[in-house]
Amino acid sequence: MNRSEVIAVRIEKIFFNNSPAQTPEAKKTVALLQNFVSSETFQPDLFQHLLQFSLPQMSLRTSEQHKWLSRALESLATHQQSFPAPQVARIYLLKWSSDAQGQANPSPFMALRKLVELDESRSIALSDLLNESLPHFPEPLQAFGAELKEGAAQLNAIAESSASTNPTEQAQMWIQKLSTYEKWTFNSGFIYRGQSLLQHVQQQTRQVREQVMMMLLDTNQELVVSLKALHLLLQQEKPLNSQVTLAVLEWAGKRHSLWFNDPLFALIKALCKASWENKTLPETTKAMLRRTAAMYPDYAATREVLNWLNDALPNAGEIWADQALSDLQTLPASETAAWRKIFEYSLEFSGSKPNAKLLKNLQACVNTLSDPLLNILSWLEKATQGRSFALLTDQHSSMNQAEDGFNSSLLRGIIWLTPGVSHPQLPRLLAQLTEYSLKKLPGVGPRNPKIANACIYALGQLDTSAALAQLARLKTRVTFKSTLKEIEKALDAKASKLGISKEDLEELGIPTYGLDVQGERMEQLGDLTAKVQVKGREVEISYQNAAGKVLKSPSAQAKQDFAEELKELKALSKDIPQMLTAVSDRLDGLYLKQKSWSFEVWQERYLQHPLVHLVARNLIWKFEHAGQVQSLMWQQDRFVGATGQVCSVPEDARVALWHPLDSDTKEVLLWRDFVLQQGITQPFKQAFREIYLLTAAEENTRVYSNRFAAHILKQHQFNALCGLRGWKNDLRLMVDDSYNPPLKKLPEWNLRAEFWVEGAGDEYGIDTNESGTFLYLATDQVRFYALNASENWAHAGGGGYTSGSYLHPMTAEPIPLSEIPALVFSETMRDVDLFVGVCSVGNDPNWTDQGAQQRHYTYWQGYSFGELSETAQTRKVLLEKLVPRLKIRNQATLEGRFLRVQGKLRAYKIHLGSGNILMEPDDQYLCIVPGSSVKEQVLLPFDGDRTLAIILSKAFMLAQDNKISDPTITRQIRR
Repeated sequence: MNRSEVIAVRIEKIFFNNSPAQTPEAKKTVALLQNFVSSETFQPDLFQHLLQFSLPQMSLRTSEQHKWLSRALESLATHQQSFPAPQVARIYLLKWSSDAQGQANPSPFMALRKLVELDESRSIALSDLLNESLPHFPEPLQAFGAELKEGAAQLNAIAESSASTNPTEQAQMWIQKLSTYEKWTFNSGFIYRGQSLLQHVQQQTRQVREQVMMMLLDTNQELVVSLKALHLLLQQEKPLNSQVTLAVLEWAGKRHSLWFNDPLFALIKALCKASWENKTLPETTKAMLRRTAAMYPDYAATREVLNWLNDALPNAGEIWADQALSDLQTLPASETAAWRKIFEYSLEFSGSKPNAKLLKNLQACVNTLSDPLLNILSWLEKATQGRSFALLTDQHSSMNQAEDGFNSSLLRGIIWLTPGVSHPQLPRLLAQLTEYSLKKLPGVGPRNPKIANACIYALGQLDTSAALAQLARLKTRVTFKSTLKEIEKALDAKASKLGISKEDLEELGIPTYGLDVQGERMEQLGDLTAKVQVKGREVEISYQNAAGKVLKSPSAQAKQDFAEELKELKALSKDIPQMLTAVSDRLDGLYLKQKSWSFEVWQERYLQHPLVHLVARNLIWKFEHAGQVQSLMWQQDRFVGATGQVCSVPEDARVALWHPLDSDTKEVLLWRDFVLQQGITQPFKQAFREIYLLTAAEENTRVYSNRFAAHILKQHQFNALCGLRGWKNDLRLMVDDSYNPPLKKLPEWNLRAEFWVEGAGDEYGIDTNESGTFLYLATDQVRFYALNASENWAHAGGGGYTSGSYLHPMTAEPIPLSEIPALVFSETMRDVDLFVGVCSVGNDPNWTDQGAQQRHYTYWQGYSFGELSETAQTRKVLLEKLVPRLKIRNQATLEGRFLRVQGKLRAYKIHLGSGNILMEPDDQYLCIVPGSSVKEQVLLPFDGDRTLAIILSKAFMLAQDNKISDPTITRQIRR
């Protein structure tokens, strides 16, 4: 038999050993495979035909053929020594391409890891075959084939030696080889060619080896093969000279941590211990050792580190900690010792709040310090500035944003000192640190709840109005449950101490910031006059010299003489807008609290308060006296009605926030016109507030509403919004667990509202993030229950809600919607509409480009351009009044669900619900991501409707579409 016949017989034998059923289909596959492998030249037609067996859309019969083919190719590869190099190359080419054909994102890495195991002749033959076959790869595999070809060529080139005799050039060559090997194979080299590379590096001269080590230590790459090489070289070069030792320690200090069981860690740990004993261990390396010990607390290798690394000073690498280390070097020895003792007490204490013994010990240390506030204020101010340098760690990790656990214990102790060293800046610094510590990090959650809770404790202990104001503000901003609970406790304690309700305490605690009733504050700083002026939600600071000339900024002399005062004014420009937002949010949340005031108290807390009146004057209030009700606003120092008529209010009237349900349609429309005509921007939707009435469908379903069912929401965004609107919710994970529905407790009404949702999808890693949290939720019913009714729950995977337990399920009795008070129903449905309107994937202009997420495309299309919700209907009503006043009024018209804009190049339809755009004449979709559009100043009658602002911004941009320069937009318009 000739060679082709021998190869054919071997293939047949191997194939039928793997597929004993000799069916006609199997025999046909054998024949194709024999011809492809044994032919003298590469046959592209056979190559493409055989690949058809691995297509995802194959029939059952074809699927069986693919299984046989895959097993045969695997076995042929195992017997590669029986075949010449060109035939082996074809076997591998077909096998790797066949395997890749069925993958969503085919990658050549696993194939290239096999390639490095081949001997040189077979590897080179495969590279040659790749050059020849690449044009014949199917379209979906073109990128795979190109990458496979590039990787094979670079890996084969590794074997070629450099002719250079220069040690530096030789070292660079070895570094390049190590990097190339890892780039294409992922692994460190426990297989043939990788192990060979490491051995060749070790065989170089000492000078070359040292150069390789220094280059490895100088790189920021975390290549496994490089770490392996570094370990072998460090082990080989014992003892190390001082230059290499320092380089190793500094290299280690750039890492977040090292793997406790890595031989390299053992080597570096020994170097660190020797340096620690010689007092030459870098602070950054000390920090790395502590982080490694914290990562692996249960292992002797890391526990041993803490036995000799017994220093309580902060870990270097965070800005506040670096400042502390620097400050402690300049303090007298006795004061440095006192701070060390404070840090030691903080580290030893494990409770969530300081006890009397700890506070006594801390205060005793503070009493020995000459000026503890100087350091405390400086360190707390820098505690929100993050790291001083980025750690080298997993590229998907949030370690550089998360706080150092060791430093957190020290910082917590510093925070607990603050009530004993009160200062006007402390409440602001503590509040800022609270918000910074609760910022959520991907895969981590809140950055540092331990620090946030410590700040709330300190604010609760500070007996100042500024501390109370910050607690009240944080209550409207914080959504993290444990910290919010601590805020409530702190406010309750302060209210109890003063003998008033918590609500009264929050109102009385709002600071004035030294403003007068016009929202202004004047500060005389020598010859310089500084004027603070509140305009809307913004604060402007202007300066005048002694001659009355307005200055752009303070003079250099004023900056030097009044640095602290100017710093305080700058801080006010941030504090006041935050407090105005907090006041607005609190008032917006009062509708369901049934809150009212006597006229006298209301005037004192709202109308006459220098800060609060800036919000109150733009709201409509309801005044009730002797059975008569009137709705009024405070404008130009007088009460006016919806038609502008001046009115008086009896001294014994009760005051409450006005809601559109309090008036008939005619009065509501009058108030809307008044707000627009007067150019008033309300702090939240009030005159234009949506009203949700019971529909016929809801009367039919009786106990539940499907008005907002069948939507797909972004879960993390939904969860954050739930917290801001006072709903209790938990992130849902794809696990075997159960969850309560998102709910809002309404104790003033003895009711509980529920919004039923469940995780959308069932593919881990596609429908979830890396931690298993669902990316999207599917919405269902809205229901109401008695406040203390048994809680409903549903399995994470869906299946419907029930109450009771697994073994004894029961059904909580929902309350008929017709029995729910109109205000409660409307405000609850408004919240749910907000959830859908903000969090729906239908609002995402990029959704159509997101690959696997196309599963929700039908929903996206329907929501993006479908019927308008109540919020969108209100938006339309406003635009009917607003568009005629705009400078693009001749180009913009309202048509059904859209704002139509006639540009210079095309006409566009902007959906009033989603803000997404269609282009005429054939309704092509136009993707414009918010932020890329121009910002035209339009005075709106309320704050908070981001979608409305986006719609108007897009309208102004598209009206001048001939001036758009962004290529991502112009390409779509001109296609």
